[in-house]
Amino acid sequence: MKKSNHLIENTLLVSSILMFIYSFVGYVFLPPGTLAPPLKPSFDSNTVAIIAHAVFSSIAIVSGVIQLRRSFRVKYPKVNIRLRYVYFVSVFFGSVTGFYLAFFAYAGFANVVGFSLLAILWLYTTYKAFIFQKHDDMPSFRIWIVRSYALTFAAVTLRIYMGLFFLVFGYKQFEYFYATLGFLCWVPNVLFIEWAYLLPKFRNKHSELKSS
Repeated sequence: MKKSNHLIENTLLVSSILMFIYSFVGYVFLPPGTLAPPLKPSFDSNTVAIIAHAVFSSIAIVSGVIQLRRSFRVKYPKVNIRLRYVYFVSVFFGSVTGFYLAFFAYAGFANVVGFSLLAILWLYTTYKAFIFQKHDDMPSFRIWIVRSYALTFAAVTLRIYMGLFFLVFGYKQFEYFYATLGFLCWVPNVLFIEWAYLLPKFRNKHSELKSS
């Protein structure tokens, strides 16, 4: 079990660092849209917002994944608390800019709805985590911070799906497969976390209450 947890933690860490590098190369050092040419026209009309979204979201990805590592939380508790606030602030700006950009989403209305819901839920779950932390309710905080990070990780899963679709379909079908990503990049993340991580916790707690 411990080995599988370490594997998951390391996979999340590596993919998050790669996403951080990708975002800064693709949106800060290069003109936005360079790495995804079909999106360039929509990026050109919202350059400042897309750069801000990329930067804050990338910071949230890395600051969030570090906190998920139990060894880091135990070894560096004070740094971990500071990173929480870095994460909270980054998600706030990342979600606000993401909500704005959702109205200019490429490939139609489905993506407008999908990316808008992602931004709203991302901010909401992070706000819930923030409130529970302020009230020192750490069990509830952990539940909501995991939900929040499942939505943060949508930036990574979005690029994974894009890469796979590019390999299979190429640029010619880009508009069709990109139209699915407004929901596909985050809904499976949330369902997986609820099923694989939070549901077992709920069942264990329920069993303990019944036996007591």
